[in-house]
Amino acid sequence: MKHLVTSLILCFVMLGSSPSWSVARADEDDKSPAVETKSTTKEAPKKEKEKDAKQEKADAKKPAKAEEKKADKKKAKDAKKKADDDKTKAKTTAKKKVAPPVKKLPVHEVEKGPFQVTVALKGIFEAKRMAEVSVWPEQWSGFKVLKAVEHGKQVKQGDLLIAFDPEKIDQALDDLRRQAKLTDIQMRKLQEQLDAMEKLAPMDLAAVDRRKRITEEDFEQLMKVDLPASKERAEFSLKMIEEYVAYAKEELKQLEKMYKADDLTEETEEIILRRARFQVKMYEFYYKLSKLRHDEMMKFSLPRREESAKDSIKRSRLSIRKTRILLPLALKKGRLEMEKAKVSRERLAKKLKELSADRKLMTVKSPADGIVYFGECVDGRWTGMTSKSRFKRGASLPTKSVLMTVLKTQPILIRSAATEKDVRYVREGLKGKVRPTAYPKVRFEAIVSEVDSAPSSSNRFDVKLMVTDQSVGPVMPGMTCMIKLVPYKKKNALTIPPTALGTDPEDDMKHFVYVVDKKGKPKKRKVKVGERTVKAVEILKGLRAGDKVLKVCPKEDPNKAKKKPKKKPEKKCEKKPEKKPENKK
Repeated sequence: MKHLVTSLILCFVMLGSSPSWSVARADEDDKSPAVETKSTTKEAPKKEKEKDAKQEKADAKKPAKAEEKKADKKKAKDAKKKADDDKTKAKTTAKKKVAPPVKKLPVHEVEKGPFQVTVALKGIFEAKRMAEVSVWPEQWSGFKVLKAVEHGKQVKQGDLLIAFDPEKIDQALDDLRRQAKLTDIQMRKLQEQLDAMEKLAPMDLAAVDRRKRITEEDFEQLMKVDLPASKERAEFSLKMIEEYVAYAKEELKQLEKMYKADDLTEETEEIILRRARFQVKMYEFYYKLSKLRHDEMMKFSLPRREESAKDSIKRSRLSIRKTRILLPLALKKGRLEMEKAKVSRERLAKKLKELSADRKLMTVKSPADGIVYFGECVDGRWTGMTSKSRFKRGASLPTKSVLMTVLKTQPILIRSAATEKDVRYVREGLKGKVRPTAYPKVRFEAIVSEVDSAPSSSNRFDVKLMVTDQSVGPVMPGMTCMIKLVPYKKKNALTIPPTALGTDPEDDMKHFVYVVDKKGKPKKRKVKVGERTVKAVEILKGLRAGDKVLKVCPKEDPNKAKKKPKKKPEKKCEKKPEKKPENKK
């Protein structure tokens, strides 16, 4: 596109410049002599061509910026023109606007008629007379089913409901009886030992005192008599041997002196001298041994004997003291063990008695006549052991919980619950109609017998109703129903739709409506409200029959409608074209 515009501009320049050039040349030719006319006419085309070439080069060297500036100016003009057109259109449309037609508000005519407040409650049938069946053992915990009655079966008092397997409890009873016999034998043994200990205790204490006395006497005898005597005996024995050696030497000396004087030595004399010399050696050897024994006795034996005697007397004294302390404790321990054995025997007897009682629970019989239901009835609903598979052969049943319930279908009551919104309508003595869910065409009456004053965990108030009809057909406990109560009823009541009633925003106890007069103009009027339902509101004061009120109460007073301020047309800012930087080559 740019190339096309450029080529058009070049053509326009060429067309505009060539006439002026030719006119100038003609004037010059007129002034020049006739001789030169031929040469100038020949050179004119060449010069024109050169000029055109120069012009094309100049035009080619111009940047594209000129074209862009022209395009931006054109866009600015177009935008300004569009804004002016929008302003003119807005002025023309504002002049042509016409006020919308006034809508007629829907009206309700107040009439007298029957009005009642109904409360619908969901209920569940429950038997009034029920006997719960459970197992409360003292010791045993394993109750396995051998046989059980079917759910919904009619039974009589004393009929078998559940039979449990008694094999393991019988074994446990046999073990307890054996343990009781062993405990009796152990108690007898402990009693004999205790009797012997009580008899022997004084004798043992006397023996301890006697042993202490003897030990003290022996120690005193040793220290005062035996050890000094042993020392004296050792000294005397050593001295005696020493004397024997001296005697033998003296005797040998006399014999040698006597036989030496005779200058003759007979054989007899030689024998006597030999014997005397040996006797001297023998006594010298005995003296040596006696000396060793004397030293050993004085240095080791007697000191050790004294030390051992002192240690023995200490030990004896400690042992005697220990015996005097432990002997009464042993007697006391024996008595406590006997008491413990008696307590254990009593517990064993109690356990045996309780287990024997639990053995009787292996057979559960019906406590009353009626129909058997599995599980427990809690507020009309059956919970707990409701599954038939829980009563199959070999299944273990829990203890200390309701397993079955035997009930009578007549008389029957209904359990229900009222919400916080409806509880003020439900009162004792209020009658209602009951429709069983299973039999929608059946109807019978019931009367409210009890209403809880405190809400339950679900913020509902428990309600009990007694069925007044003697026969309720095939209805059974556990079935559900719908109860319709009419706590408020009025034959000639003025009512309006709930949408027609307005409430004072500052005081929600004050109400009003808009009454339409004969001219069709609504006027605000205070009213006193009675009971309400989803479809109607009872008016006690402020209206009468025949009054017409707005069916929908407006949020604002329709007589004081505010005029909306005219909106000024917003001025649209014209965007100036941005200048693009020139490309410098």
